[in-house]
Amino acid sequence: MSAPSNENASIQTLVDPNENPRIINEQPYVFTEGPSYDGKGKIYFVDNEQSWIISYDIQTNTLSTWATETQGANGTAFLTSGELVSCRGLARDVVLWGPNGKAEQVLALEYEGRRFNAPNDLVISRTGWIYFTDPDFEQCHSMPESVYSISPQGVVRRIDEGIARPNGIVLTPDERVLIINGTTQRELIAHDVGTDGRVSNRRTFALVRDPDRQTYSGYPEQWFGCDGMAVDIEGHLYVTTGAGIQVFDYRGNFVGIIKVQQKPTNVCFGGIENRTLFVTAQSSLYCMQCKIPGIVFQQR
Repeated sequence: MSAPSNENASIQTLVDPNENPRIINEQPYVFTEGPSYDGKGKIYFVDNEQSWIISYDIQTNTLSTWATETQGANGTAFLTSGELVSCRGLARDVVLWGPNGKAEQVLALEYEGRRFNAPNDLVISRTGWIYFTDPDFEQCHSMPESVYSISPQGVVRRIDEGIARPNGIVLTPDERVLIINGTTQRELIAHDVGTDGRVSNRRTFALVRDPDRQTYSGYPEQWFGCDGMAVDIEGHLYVTTGAGIQVFDYRGNFVGIIKVQQKPTNVCFGGIENRTLFVTAQSSLYCMQCKIPGIVFQQR
């Protein structure tokens, strides 16, 4: 798609003007990331720096540490079986977690005999394909920064090698398009997804706005802050960036920005009718109510 063009679209069609993200946790974490909804009333997210996976019970408004020593668990997603899948930056793999908070099965560890850099975020299609990003923030120089797929049979393929610090990744509601962003580039990249899970027709879907360097200071000059993403049932794309949560419609037109007190790192929908947007942002987990239900990628 071309650059965003619908400048008059209003974020108020998606979020009440009096609604602002509110902090859930009273005590700060170190660096929150990777939220996902289990479909049963709990949000799971990570403290990447402490290698924790944390659960938040929406009904009781309580937080508990579900797993420790996760080796850098990051992006997460649930299967319909209730099992959690996550990327792990320090372990440099993608794993399936058991109900006891232990990694039970490695789903992807290497490509063509070489270890990944630090798998970051993922999304799972209803047909069982897993797509994940592998940036090189830690400068491992193990592999080119890339995006990969894991077929239902466990075959790993590289699907994109041209994104600067590939980070957030999500499917459209019909799962016909895969959208990927890069932390140090303005372009959001789209690929068509075939019925066989393979991708084609790489193109630019949208362009994010400049970072808000006054609110979110201290980042490198060549930085747009693109990170985790979510979509609602109408195809609006919610992108955590250095300007806040930038929202685009299904055509890639800019809708508006949701400001968050801290720089947002990732988002997911959950709660009643999936109308709550949960946001990880530095030391906190935030939530806010939305007018349009979101998509929960809980599939296999």
